[in-house]
Amino acid sequence: MKKGLILTLKILFSLGVILYLLLFKVDLGSLWKVLSKANPGLLFLSFSLHLFGLYLSALRWKVLIQCQEEAKTPSTNYLVGSYLVGGFFNLFLPTRFGGDIARVMDTREAAASTTRSFAIVAAERINGLAVLFLFALLASFPLLGSSPSPLALTGLLLGAGGLLCASLALSPLFPLLLRGLPLPKKLRSTAETVAGVVSSLWVFPRKMALVTLFSLLLQFNVIVHYYFIGRAVGIALPLAPYFLFMPIVLVVLVLPVSINGIGLRELSMVEILKSFPALGNPYAPALAFSFVDLLFNIILGAIGGILFVSRKR
Repeated sequence: MKKGLILTLKILFSLGVILYLLLFKVDLGSLWKVLSKANPGLLFLSFSLHLFGLYLSALRWKVLIQCQEEAKTPSTNYLVGSYLVGGFFNLFLPTRFGGDIARVMDTREAAASTTRSFAIVAAERINGLAVLFLFALLASFPLLGSSPSPLALTGLLLGAGGLLCASLALSPLFPLLLRGLPLPKKLRSTAETVAGVVSSLWVFPRKMALVTLFSLLLQFNVIVHYYFIGRAVGIALPLAPYFLFMPIVLVVLVLPVSINGIGLRELSMVEILKSFPALGNPYAPALAFSFVDLLFNIILGAIGGILFVSRKR
């Protein structure tokens, strides 16, 4: 009952934000004009980068699985397929990380246990987030003048705080930090097991360095992917600002208040584009950007859904 109510509220939030923006904030004619003039070549390039990002993600995940002595490493193609299946579940689960549950289940046998599989997926995500936080932190420095913008300060604080938290979560010290937290007994046991698996990954420093390299390549690819979406819908910004604001947007999408980030994505893009007055009215390009991103996710999610159904046969 309670879960059903929470899900209903999240659906209402997502629909409410979209309807509010479409009915009261954006001129539908302007939105259609932006979408109809979107550059198909740049859209294709952006979509191709998204696909390439899945391949990089699978390679990173594979290296982490190989760090487990009892693991049976799946093929890269299988892991790419698992990412696609996860994307399918992301379409209707509360956050963009909801599909990670499917990935955990896909590799529980390979990792020798569900807990180890969860720990590996968690380590992969945290490593990637650490790189995003690093990008936001570095991109904020050139904008920290005598009167830094709210966007630059947000990037600085999010980047520094997020990088610190992610580094601690991946460090061998994290199991010790958990001992000081007042957690329920069952949750503590699971958390300590997961933290122990994650911290044990550093027994393989070369592989962890390779994982971090894949994260750097992947997140650079992610930023460029979004840059090309922006260019395709007429957002005339250089690449550099995307390293500041896209990590902010991607972190906002993790908040469990909507379905697949719908509503949060649009609101955050509107507020960010307001930081660049030269772009003019931000509503039409922000919604066009968000709709293209959502369309890409729906296409890949549909492919993942087909894969998921075909597995059951």
